[in-house]
Amino acid sequence: MDTATSTRAPEAGLGRRRGDRFRRRAAAFSGLVAVLCAIVFPFLPVVQETARITWPVGGDTTAVNAPLVSYWALDTSAVVPCASVRSLDARSPAPALLLSTVPPARSDSGVGLRLTVQDGQLVAVHRGERIVRTTLPQDCDVGLRSDPHRTTLTVGGATVHHAEGDHRPRIVGVYSDLDGSLDPVGGLTVSITPDTRYQSSPTAVKVFVALLGVVAALGSLVCVRRRDADLGRRAPRPWSPDRRRVTGRDAAVVGVLAVWVVIGPVTSDDGYILTMASVADDAGYLSNYHRWFGVAEAPFGWFYHVYELLAQVSAAPPVIRLPSFVLGVASWLVLSRAVLPRLGASVRRSRSAGWAAATVFCVWWLPYDNGVRPEPVAVLGSLLSLWAVERALATRRLLPVCLGVGAAAFTFAATPTGLIAVAPFVVAARPLFRLLRERARDGWAATLAPVCASGSLVLLAVFADQTSASVSEAIRLRHAVGPSMSWFEELARYQFLFSQGPDGALTRRFPVLLLVLCTATCLAVLLRRDRIPGAALGPSRRLIGTVALFFVLLALTPTKWTHHFGAFAAVGAAMAALTALATSASVLRSRRNRAAFTSGLLLVAAVSATAPNAYWFVSQLGVPWFDLPPSLHGIALSTLLTGAAAVAGVVAFAEHLRARRPGPPPAPERLRTALGRGSVSVVAVCGLVVLGTIGSMVKAVIEQRGTYSLGAANLAHLTGEHCGLGDHVMVERDPVASVLTALPGSTGSSTGFHPRPSSSQDPIEGPPHGFAADTTPMWSSYEDGGAPTGRLDSPWYRLPRDTAADAVEQVVVAVTSPQGKATSVSVQFGQQDGGGVRPTATRTVLGEGAGTGEWEDVRLPLPDIPRHADAVRVVATDDDLTADGWVAVTAPRTPSFTPLTDKVGDSPVYIDWPASFVYPCLRPMTITDGVLELPEYHLTAGTLADEAGWASAVAGGVLGNLDEVAAKPEIPSYLAGAPGQPWGTLHAVKPYENGGPPTIHRDRRVRPGWWSPGPGPSP
Repeated sequence: MDTATSTRAPEAGLGRRRGDRFRRRAAAFSGLVAVLCAIVFPFLPVVQETARITWPVGGDTTAVNAPLVSYWALDTSAVVPCASVRSLDARSPAPALLLSTVPPARSDSGVGLRLTVQDGQLVAVHRGERIVRTTLPQDCDVGLRSDPHRTTLTVGGATVHHAEGDHRPRIVGVYSDLDGSLDPVGGLTVSITPDTRYQSSPTAVKVFVALLGVVAALGSLVCVRRRDADLGRRAPRPWSPDRRRVTGRDAAVVGVLAVWVVIGPVTSDDGYILTMASVADDAGYLSNYHRWFGVAEAPFGWFYHVYELLAQVSAAPPVIRLPSFVLGVASWLVLSRAVLPRLGASVRRSRSAGWAAATVFCVWWLPYDNGVRPEPVAVLGSLLSLWAVERALATRRLLPVCLGVGAAAFTFAATPTGLIAVAPFVVAARPLFRLLRERARDGWAATLAPVCASGSLVLLAVFADQTSASVSEAIRLRHAVGPSMSWFEELARYQFLFSQGPDGALTRRFPVLLLVLCTATCLAVLLRRDRIPGAALGPSRRLIGTVALFFVLLALTPTKWTHHFGAFAAVGAAMAALTALATSASVLRSRRNRAAFTSGLLLVAAVSATAPNAYWFVSQLGVPWFDLPPSLHGIALSTLLTGAAAVAGVVAFAEHLRARRPGPPPAPERLRTALGRGSVSVVAVCGLVVLGTIGSMVKAVIEQRGTYSLGAANLAHLTGEHCGLGDHVMVERDPVASVLTALPGSTGSSTGFHPRPSSSQDPIEGPPHGFAADTTPMWSSYEDGGAPTGRLDSPWYRLPRDTAADAVEQVVVAVTSPQGKATSVSVQFGQQDGGGVRPTATRTVLGEGAGTGEWEDVRLPLPDIPRHADAVRVVATDDDLTADGWVAVTAPRTPSFTPLTDKVGDSPVYIDWPASFVYPCLRPMTITDGVLELPEYHLTAGTLADEAGWASAVAGGVLGNLDEVAAKPEIPSYLAGAPGQPWGTLHAVKPYENGGPPTIHRDRRVRPGWWSPGPGPSP
């Protein structure tokens, strides 16, 4: 029996060694296969969708509006037969447009190529420069060929212009005075190849390699897990029964996040990202819709495909916010169940420390992480990295390292801010290296290959439908256009944080300063005492180091906006729990420390309270103190908090002196009591910040009842079909037709005013809403070189009072005057009395000095109109003696209205990026085959949010194209229930040329991953 047992033992040991050898080899082989698949993946072939625009079609020379997303085509060629040139020249007394890539109305914009002919002379103008002026020869066929390498213009086969390098013309369409019914157009051809390099899909080979890489990586991780069972320590269950128990803290955090999904404000990029996701299906790729010439949102942006799927279900804000809510709940669960317990038994068992973490987590999440930006991904990803490092060191297992590296890689691929996810690995480099060295005793391949495989899997997501060449071009253009700031410009982020706008709002400034305070407090205790009593030494050190490194890595991001701070939410909450321990009675002179920390906390709150309670766009409507720092009964909140901080500082000093007195030391406090007292200041202050933040948005909903508020609109989305802000904006149906008719015999009187423009600078030379001096009465006191004064009493106009047929909702007058001038405008109401009109009431519509220099509509709602008034007139005075003092006004009108949602309907609309999140029912104009769909309307955020030229021509944006192809007159509108409240503006898009859509020939080509059609745009 003893012999049999002794025989089986070596056999079992030999079997285990053989099994371990097989698992080592399998882990190394499958890991290397996964890494190899990931490396070759960006270079594998894709199916590229190509497009080519041709003009004319069937002899139809109607203009074509085809604004290219990339501004410049990959290749442009044209041939204009001599017969066409001669015919057009012969029948045109003035210079005739032979061919142009921009509308004639934009000939002076300095972009595009124009070919004109007059009296046998051909003139070519390119980018605002005349490049050719030549007499037409007998053989006068005109040819053009332009690509990124050279541009050539020929006449009769002879080259009249040649330029090496990238001199491609800007293309927004094809325009010509040639007429197929009047001119011989046989042989006339124009061919334009848009840049569709990003419209690609994986080939079968690429899909196979991706599947192989995923399977190999999973196989490698399975082998690692089996080896961990033999070589690592026994791993505690991550979700033990006590950790599965739902606590009051869990309910509070989840409840706050759920409420915030409904009433929370928009973040700066919500509309920007949502529009990208909404048009991705039509574009054929996830495009950077508003800017950067429509390049692919790669290598960062895989997470936006989640919104692409959601947008197909609903674009309502509560639906689109679901991913951030789920990420928030997941982050809290990982933080409270996996990360906080590693800080030590004192933190794990303390409800006070848990509440400190919960309130600080909410303080971070509410202002930063409720929108569609990827910072919530960075929160969860960095938290998973931190948990993976701690679990690997605690269990001596390799699988957590692999999973953590994978989480960090996917976090970084979601947003450049995700680079912070590598911080835990950097901070724990020494113990991790020792762990890897222990596991590599039988070879490094089996140890490193699975880790590298986990990290390289992200390449399969980044290059799923893109190639190395297309991603490289996208990176080049984003860097060239910018913003692309260096690490030493990090100060700009903190300048924004201390600004007086939404970037530096009270709610954004407070958590950042709080994190700095907590980190400094813990670091001071750690340096003085070599440890934080009651905290696990290694994890607490690594947490402090990770937070410090977060700030360093954040400086490496190419943009310096404050919303990147949102990635700190989880570590900020963990630091609050550790700070509660650091200021508890387990530390020498804790009462002094607690008082000193409370003083610092109140000072942080005071500095934060010097900022307004500001939010972006319509989120600010009805919010208290949205434009100024908070105050109570006329006393600035920052002053009150500073006074409280001073009192706490005096207490800390007194405790310091008391502790130095001779005598027996005070009895130590119980640990639970000490932790509770150490946490109370954080919980109290942060809890008040959370309640104040939520309360301010609740107050906005109440304040805005009867009109629009974001919270009320989101509630309506949950209870029924609602179209957001578009249902609350009322748009005039026909401003010109709504101008009132003067009473018979009423002529009015004026001195110093004229009804026709006196010069091109006269404001009534460019009146609003399609008005014209011939059709709409208007008056101006503007005079070149003079300073006239005067008074205008307009004719009396009939005010419809038959409510059955002519219901009057508003009386509207358009006025303009420079700011700070002695000018005023009022509206007089009257009642017809025999042969005249008796004035009964006057309403001021422009107070003295209240002008802005722009045309503005002043609306008098029905309650402001006297009940029995049946006539109205305008009275304007100009008492300003300066040369630039003047006033202009139009005749009154009584428009009828329709909701913006009904006005726009299913028409394509371009919505500026700050505004597009709150119009879920509108259809954004799309991108197809590298060509922008021409919208019928343009929506802006008006004065509520600055578009800041983000989509301008300099930035390769949509507005740069719209400016070249169409005029955009404003359509008068107002916010129902609050006519004086700015909401944005609606513009009609009126193409300069009523051209048709382009004729596009499509094809599909298989391209290798390194293939490039040539350089893209050259900003």
